[in-house]
Amino acid sequence: MDKQKLEYFRNLLLEQRRQATNDLRNDRATALEADDGVEDAGEMSEWALNRSTALDLASCQSELIKEIDEALARIEDGTYGLCTRCR
Repeated sequence: MDKQKLEYFRNLLLEQRRQATNDLRNDRATALEADDGVEDAGEMSEWALNRSTALDLASCQSELIKEIDEALARIEDGTYGLCTRCR
């Protein structure tokens, strides 16, 4: 892959990483919100579901960041664009 294409993909990955990092930060903040004002079992259930969903989303964002970092490392070592099983 030529340098121009590699730079394009590198910049694209860096932007995706930035967005995933922001999403992760927001998901973690949502998961850590206190249950202030929960007045009944229905509200507690909704709060618990929202917290669980935020934690699940944070986990997905963490995995995405890991995969992006691995792709960026492949750009640096010259193996980006090659099948990872065939290398």
